Amino acid sequence: MNRNKKITILIGCFFVCLVWFWNQHKDINTVLRRIDYPFEVGEVVCIEEIEKNTTMVIYTNKRDIHKLQNVIIRKKGLFYNDIYLSGSLKILQPTELKSGSRRTGMLVFWYDKSDKYILMCVSYDKDVKTIKHKDQILISTQFKGYNIFWGLGNGRYEDYKLYDKEENELESIKP
Repeated sequence: MNRNKKITILIGCFFVCLVWFWNQHKDINTVLRRIDYPFEVGEVVCIEEIEKNTTMVIYTNKRDIHKLQNVIIRKKGLFYNDIYLSGSLKILQPTELKSGSRRTGMLVFWYDKSDKYILMCVSYDKDVKTIKHKDQILISTQFKGYNIFWGLGNGRYEDYKLYDKEENELESIKP
C-alpha cells in the first residue's frame, strides 16, 4: 500500500472517530440515554437551566415508573456531560389522606461539592397546593396526575412549609 493511501485511511479513521465522539456528547438527550442502572431514564418530567451551562433534568426511572430522580448536566465547550445523579423519590397520585399520613415526599440533593442544593418534592395529599422553602415558592409541575415541586437552595437546608389553596399552612403529617 502506498503512502497516500495510508494517509487517506488515517484521515478517514480520524474523521469517523471525531463524528462518533461528537454524537456521544452533542446534546442533553444523548447524555440522558447514556445514564445506566439504577438511574435509567424513563420519561422526562422537566428540563430547566439552573445556572449558565448547567441544566437540571427531572425524570422517572425506566425500571420503576414510581420513582423520580434528577441529574445535573453541565455543558463544557461544545459538549454535555452528566455530573451529578440524585437518589430516588417515590411518587404517588395525590389523594385524600388518612390521619397520620405524610403529605409529601422530599429529596434534597447537594451538587458541585458546595452548599448549593436542589429540592424535589412530591405531594401525596391533594390539599397541598403550594410549598415554600426559605420564603421561595417551589416551582410546581404537573406530570400524569402527580404534583411535583422543585426549587434551588443555597447554604444550610431549612424545612419547607406546605400551604393549601387558601394559603393556610398545613402540617407535614395529616392530623
